[in-house]
Amino acid sequence: MRRPTVPVAIGADTTYVRGMRYLLVLSLLFTVGCRTGDGSPDTDPVANAGPAEVPVQRLAMDGPLADAESEISGLAWYGAQLVLLPQYPSRVDNSVYTISRSALDAAIDGSTPTLSPKAVPLVAPGLDGIAGFQGYEAIAFDGDTAWVTIECEPGKGMLGWLVKGTMSGSELVLDPATRQQLAPLGPIGNMAFEAVIVTPDGPLAFYEANGVVSSPVALSPGRDPVPMPRVPFRITDATDVQDGRFWVINYFWPGDDKLAGADPIARKYGKGPTHAASDTVERLVELQLGAGIAYTSTPPIQLELGDKARNWEGVVRHRDGFVLATDKFPETILAYVKAPAADQ
Repeated sequence: MRRPTVPVAIGADTTYVRGMRYLLVLSLLFTVGCRTGDGSPDTDPVANAGPAEVPVQRLAMDGPLADAESEISGLAWYGAQLVLLPQYPSRVDNSVYTISRSALDAAIDGSTPTLSPKAVPLVAPGLDGIAGFQGYEAIAFDGDTAWVTIECEPGKGMLGWLVKGTMSGSELVLDPATRQQLAPLGPIGNMAFEAVIVTPDGPLAFYEANGVVSSPVALSPGRDPVPMPRVPFRITDATDVQDGRFWVINYFWPGDDKLAGADPIARKYGKGPTHAASDTVERLVELQLGAGIAYTSTPPIQLELGDKARNWEGVVRHRDGFVLATDKFPETILAYVKAPAADQ
């Protein structure tokens, strides 16, 4: 802020001088006040005019997963294979699907026009018969061990489950005996646990409606809840953990009135051009493991918005960016986004 000039001449009226000095003090206090903040998204003012947004490169895909009714709900790396988890495997030959890293690279580079995911049978006896079953929501791997979350609405209120399994080259087998309950952190329909990561202490699952929880935590049965920030709106998937850090999809569809509210992340970092012109939020936010879970100092990565909100439900790291997938809204989309240079 530019400070006012106080002209003082010999013999000037002392009342006038006192008044101008008072205004100068107020100006200085206001300037200092504008620069306060403890560095957290909850208190810092906008740090810049708005971050750059990254373009979304769509990757063409055929086969059963190209049908929106397959509802891709999670992505994860299993070695050099990208695993695509359908929310309802029974709709797509009771399978999960894989794409090789090399095929994905070829599609990103433009040498392969269309990807053809390979079916891998899912063996999960009885799991789709759980009361109120609403599908599989997230998947993560620790070597050959798989961790999967399931969403259910058995009556009034939601319920989540964490299930352990084993992946081989020929099938993914989930063991119903390992099923462990995850109690939702809020009374919101159709929302349970849509992201899971693997840590040195075991898996951690994240509640989807994180933005409405006053004291959010990540959960794993048999462990104390792990405190984390109140990330606004929804968390719909997470990458693997590298050097204690991981990224989550942070999404808001303007029709979700129950999730609407303040956006401390946008307040701190600003909004890119398309986000400034829309109430939709499509971004990636980096978190880190420590005594609990915290934000990092890395700015969020905002996706360049399209004509319709895209319900991103899967994300993995890849090359110098990320591969993402939507469910059926507005259609099935598999895409690559390159991270800004500072975020690589």
